[in-house]
Amino acid sequence: MQRLALCLARQLTVGASICQRQPIRQLSLMDFFGNSQDWGVSAVLVGRPYRIEELRLKSSTDLHKLWWLLIKERNALMTLEEEHYRCGEAFPNPERLEKVEESMENILLTVEERNRAVNELERGHSPGPEVVEDVDQLFRPTVKVTREYAVPRHANPEFRHRDKPDQFFSSRNLALLQAERETKIRNQVHEEREARLAENEAAYRDMLFKEENYN
Repeated sequence: MQRLALCLARQLTVGASICQRQPIRQLSLMDFFGNSQDWGVSAVLVGRPYRIEELRLKSSTDLHKLWWLLIKERNALMTLEEEHYRCGEAFPNPERLEKVEESMENILLTVEERNRAVNELERGHSPGPEVVEDVDQLFRPTVKVTREYAVPRHANPEFRHRDKPDQFFSSRNLALLQAERETKIRNQVHEEREARLAENEAAYRDMLFKEENYN
């Protein structure tokens, strides 16, 4: 029992010494309003966004820390923008929010490049969506972006009929293709009719304008 009391006392002493060396910062809602020195000014000195070339030189830990700093800065800028809008005042340097978002996009691109390089080195290919050639439901050639399915392609009823080219001349596909051609023809006729009506209306207006000037 005495040994347990000594251990607890030693832990409390060590914890108190750590708290004295590293004081805890008191956070408040005023952190959402940015630096108080920038309040009430018409212009704020800002820099440029982080470039991808600069972010490639940073470690993943530094990118993670920078990401959360940018999130905090973005939240503060959005709060200030809303507060200026509520007070009916102009938000100084609104491009600051765009620069922060551009920096965050560059961080995402940098992390994506690293993940792609690691996957290509370990697996031989990069995961994620790819642009491939495929056919649609009417067996017409098309290009699409791959996505993940819960069921494999050979067992998925959505793609099962596409793997049978002999169904291209089925009654269902022929009826759908005919309906598509008729829709295109109707749209073309409607556009031509609208163009003729607009041309006739312009000609009628010109005729009225000439008659008014002649009289």
